[in-house]
Parts: sequence; structure tokens; C-alpha cells
Amino acid sequence: MRLSPAQLSGRLARGLAPLYAVAGDEPLLITEAVDAIRAAARAAGHAEREVFDAERDFDWNGWLARLATGSLFASRRLIELRLGAAPGEAGAAALRQLAADPIPAVVMLVTAGALDSRSRSGGWYAALEKAGVAVYCWRLTPTEFPGWLAQRARALGLRLSPAALGLLVARTQGNPLAAVQELGKLALLAGDAAIDEARLAQAVADSARLQPFDWNDRLLAGDALGVVRGLRRLRDEGEALPALVGALAFDLRLLAGLRSPREAAALRLPRHRVAAYTEAARRGAGGRVGDWLVQLAAIDRLGKSSGGQAPAWEALLALALAIAGCAPRADAPAAR
Repeated sequence: MRLSPAQLSGRLARGLAPLYAVAGDEPLLITEAVDAIRAAARAAGHAEREVFDAERDFDWNGWLARLATGSLFASRRLIELRLGAAPGEAGAAALRQLAADPIPAVVMLVTAGALDSRSRSGGWYAALEKAGVAVYCWRLTPTEFPGWLAQRARALGLRLSPAALGLLVARTQGNPLAAVQELGKLALLAGDAAIDEARLAQAVADSARLQPFDWNDRLLAGDALGVVRGLRRLRDEGEALPALVGALAFDLRLLAGLRSPREAAALRLPRHRVAAYTEAARRGAGGRVGDWLVQLAAIDRLGKSSGGQAPAWEALLALALAIAGCAPRADAPAAR
């Protein structure tokens, strides 16, 4: 059974599955899903917990034999297997064997980081998904993040004005862990009181996490405000112009190779990037992506010329807004 992190608690309330696979791109959501499974297992009487780290030379046959011997201390066990990388042929075979014949009185929890589409669609992961519950924790997209944050705030009883919520989104975008920490701090400070933008500005630090490809996601998705704020932030934090140009050139070359927006799904990109690519491909139809690449090359040359850094940043902002589908206004804030 395939579940989202939000669906997991409801499924756990109906009883435990023999197998769980938790993986994904967002560490906070993985941690919360694993904690929920552990709590449900303890409540169901799985008093003994064993943790195994499957490193490069992990003895898969020895591990299976140990699981089969049972425990002297508890009739019900929670077995956690942490995968540092793909399990290899021996590991995949062992996991498929467990999926085909789960061990009685054992809840098996397999955790991993990000998995590509090939790993998720077949083999050991698909076997675990079919025999039990698989929770893949996708990274929150810029369009999902505000709703997720608002729901977390409501769960804590926080009353945020729309402007306060917007500021909180801007200050924690891309950093769910920081967002949860700030919400906890607000719950302690504000209690039942309403929180407006001014009060939130005083209480919440700017913890937004942004890398060049995160900024690309905003402009590809058409988030003009995110483009302006993001570029300003990257420049203030000392990000080099060539790094931004190189990251954007990589994405534009991929876009240029698409014959139609529908082909974006075939690029094996993370889910949050597929939607952004699809939208950008529509805006770049008719040869516009090629024009964007030509302009980007000119920006690169300008940035490397004497005295060209400041004009190059301004030109990059204008190009980014054009890619986002917004004609830059004369009064648009500069990326200073």
C-alpha cells in the first residue's frame, strides 16, 4: 500500500502492517513518519526494538538468520533496517524474501533516503510496498508549503493573520524543520493571542533555505516574487554569479531538449520539479528556450568582464522574470 505522510496516522490507527518502508527527500517528514510507526508499535506491544545499519559489507544472510531465531526477551519485536544506499543484489533478494514471507510477531521498518524512480517502481521497494505500507516523503513544493505550514499552525492552536502566514512562509520556505521550530516557539510566546505580521517579524528568524537549483524551481514554476526574493537572498549570502548561471543553463538545456511539455515526466526528475518543468516548457515553446540560453550566455560574459558584475545581476533578474512568465517592470526591486 502506498501512502503519503499525511495518510499514515489514519492507517496506523486501524492497526499495524507487518512491513513499512519509509524513504524520501524530506528528512523532517521521514523522521515524523518513523516516530509515528515506532509509537504505534510500542502501543501494540512490540516491546523490543532492534536497529541494523546496512553498510557496504552487511551480512544479509546472517541478518535473516538472526531475525528467524526470535527473541528471548519479547514475543513481539520492532526491527529497523537503515539503508545507507541501494541494498545490492543480496540485499534486494533478502528484502523480497521478507516481503514474501513476513516474520510472525515482527514489525519490519525499512528506512532510506531519496530513491530514484527506477528504485521506487520495481524490485525490493515495490515488494515491500505490496506486502505492507510504503511512505515516500516528497519534498514540499513551493505551492504545497504554505498550506502545509497553515495546517501545522492550526494544529498548534495558532491564529496567524494572512500577512503573518505569508511572512512565515517567506522566512522558512524550503526549510520545514526550521518552520516547525518557529511554530513551536510562537505557540509558547503567543498562547491564544492572534499573531499579526509585525509580531511575527519580531519573533521569527529568517531561516529560508535556498540553493541555486531551489531558485531555479521558483522561476520555472512562475513564482515571480520568489524569483526576486530568492535572487536577493542568494546574492546577499555570497553565492557566486557563475554558479547561478551554470545551474540555470543546466535546466534550460534540459528544457530545450523537450519536444512537448508532457515529456518533462520522462526526465526522472523529483516530483516537485516535474510540475515546474512542465509549466516552463509551455512558456518556452516556439524557440523561447533557445533565446533564454543566448541571453544567459551574454550574462555570463558580462559577469566576467571588468565592472560587469552589477549589470550582470540585474540582467539575470530580468531574464529570470521573463522565464517565470513576467515581463520585468521598471520599478521591480533589484537583486541587491
